[in-house]
Formats: sequence, structure tokens, C-alpha cells
Amino acid sequence: MFADELLWLKENYPEMVDVDKFNEIRRKYLQGELEIAYEGEIQSLKQTKYMSSYNELKAIEEGNGLPSGYFQKTGIELGKKGKLGMIVLNGGVATSYEKELGYRPTKGIFQAIMDTPISFIAIKLHSIYQFQKAGILIPTYFMNSPVTDKDTMEYLAKFNNFNLQIKPVCFCQDLGWPRIDPQTGDVIMRKSGQASIVPKGHGDIYQAFDRSGLYDEFIDKGGEVLLICNVDN
Repeated sequence: MFADELLWLKENYPEMVDVDKFNEIRRKYLQGELEIAYEGEIQSLKQTKYMSSYNELKAIEEGNGLPSGYFQKTGIELGKKGKLGMIVLNGGVATSYEKELGYRPTKGIFQAIMDTPISFIAIKLHSIYQFQKAGILIPTYFMNSPVTDKDTMEYLAKFNNFNLQIKPVCFCQDLGWPRIDPQTGDVIMRKSGQASIVPKGHGDIYQAFDRSGLYDEFIDKGGEVLLICNVDN
């Protein structure tokens, strides 16, 4: 049964590049071979400190004896030398808007400021454009999902890539893996006849960027540092 299922997945979901790996993990799960991550092993995650404001960044500078504005100045210098790039995590779908709007929009092109046509992508690329006016060119990469890729590329083309000298490039993450019945391991199907897919979020960003060939291209052009950020913050 699983062999037929794998063949069907490969034929109908070409974006799912790790079908065989999925099947191996499913086999281990059914045989009870998977290791369980106990809470004691992931305590370090709870101690992780995430920056939420420029004031916190300033505090880090002060706490480490760095001059004020060190990180910003370093970023600008990297940009001037062509060593800085940015990856925008644009793969998510804003499901919270679905009931209100009657459809599921691609989050990046959703109206970010009410009563204006300004989107999250527009805000993000406007900041890149401001650096461009100062002579700093920052290559920008959009990581999309198979669901949002077409919408995003059409949106960028519609607005002429927001007049950026370096055209933003899109790359696509893996589709995700099918949900399985916890007892039988069978792929759970929707009424539409499609497999129920577990989205990856942005967990495969490094593999997806490398698989796209854009990592090698960035390095070959002298790139050294990539800023990774969500499209909506």
C-alpha cells in the first residue's frame, strides 16, 4: 500500500522533494524508533533572547562595550561593499483574514495600511529603495511557498519590482509533508481528493535557499551576510 502511495505522491506533488525521506520517518514512527525530545533537552530554547526594539539593540551595544550605532554602521559598510543581502520570509498565508475577506490572500501582498494600496512587500522594499538612493544596493530574496509563489512574482512584476536596480528574486520552499493517520500511517486525504499537507512554515529556509542555487550566486558575487526577516515585521 505504501509503495503505491509514494508513487502517487511523487506524481501529484512534485514540489515535495523529500518523499522518500518522509516515508523513512513514517516507517520509524510506526515501528516506535523515533526519539522523543524531552523538555529537559530543550530548556535552552526558553532562555533565548529575541530583540523586539532598537532600544534592546542599543542595550546590547552598551553591554558589550560597543559604540552607539555599531550594528547599523556595520550593516551600512557591508552594504557599500556589496556584502549584504536580505531574505524575506514570504511563504506564510494569512489564514486569520480568510473569514473576514472571504478568501485566503498571500500575506506579503495584503493591504498593510488601511485605505491605502500599500502592502507588506511595498513597505519592506521601500526600505531597500531608501538604501539604494544612498548608493547601497542590497539583493533581496523572497522565500515563497508553492501556494504564494505565483502571486508574489506577479505582484512584483506589476509594480516593476519597486524600481530596485537589483531585481528581487523569488525562490520556493518545499511543499511540506502529508499528514498521516497515527494508527495506520496512511496519508490523510481531504474531501477534494488532495492530500492533507502539513506546512513547513519557514523551517527549511536554508535548504531551500541552497537548493535554488541563489546561495552560491550570492557568495560568488562577494556576499557575506544575509539578514533574514519576516515580511510583516
